[in-house]
Amino acid sequence: MQRYAKSLAVVLGLCLIAAVGLRAEEYHIGSDDVLEISFWQDPSLNTQVRVGQDGKITLDIIGQIDVAGKTTRELAQEIVRKMSRFNQQISQAVVRVVQFNHNFVYVTGQVRGGGKLTFEEIPNLWNIINE
Repeated sequence: MQRYAKSLAVVLGLCLIAAVGLRAEEYHIGSDDVLEISFWQDPSLNTQVRVGQDGKITLDIIGQIDVAGKTTRELAQEIVRKMSRFNQQISQAVVRVVQFNHNFVYVTGQVRGGGKLTFEEIPNLWNIINE
């Protein structure tokens, strides 16, 4: 019985890891999100940038990029494609959303922590109340 419980825990843990990875991959970048962009080939290019209201970011070497609606993987591929024109050593970029700001709700009234709450994806009402 104990062996079964351990096996079940391992399987559930792997499912959770897969689900979290899938959700992060499906997230579409929006205005006011904060992105961390890193290049292991040249860490001096690493940067953190906020997406503008127009859905664009500006990177030093390549200029303005339209990022709204793209996944982190799509954006990383576009950045590598554009960066490699200026620096052929750049073959990989990692884009990570550090702050999810375009999915938000305002909570007011007699609540523990009112105000603006941001989410990776808008949850149901019960989860918002529990926040």
